[in-house]
Amino acid sequence: MGILFFAPEAGRPFNKLLEKYNVKSRVVKTLTFDDWNSYDNGHVLLEVFSEKMDKWFLYDIDGQKVFKKNGNRLSLIEIQSFSMEEIEIKSISNQPNIDYGSFNKYSSIMEDINFNP
Repeated sequence: MGILFFAPEAGRPFNKLLEKYNVKSRVVKTLTFDDWNSYDNGHVLLEVFSEKMDKWFLYDIDGQKVFKKNGNRLSLIEIQSFSMEEIEIKSISNQPNIDYGSFNKYSSIMEDINFNP
């Protein structure tokens, strides 16, 4: 059995940082439906909970992107309800756009909810 490898997990340090400020967040993972290749089998993202909106919002910390539909930020669960053509992928930095065309081949299979009681 080979090693299960995800894209760099930039979400984890941000999750720990937000935890220090009592901001509820969780690391979520996706896996590809394509054949696994040992270097890009999925992606790690971060969800942050908005107390004001009473919902989770998904962030791609590596790609510095947020995901929206009709201008509203989405959670990972909500994204799965739409085709990738219906989702707006917006930059949260001045980073050049990256091709997200293969995202429709991913499906969430698990989430790590980091909660410190």
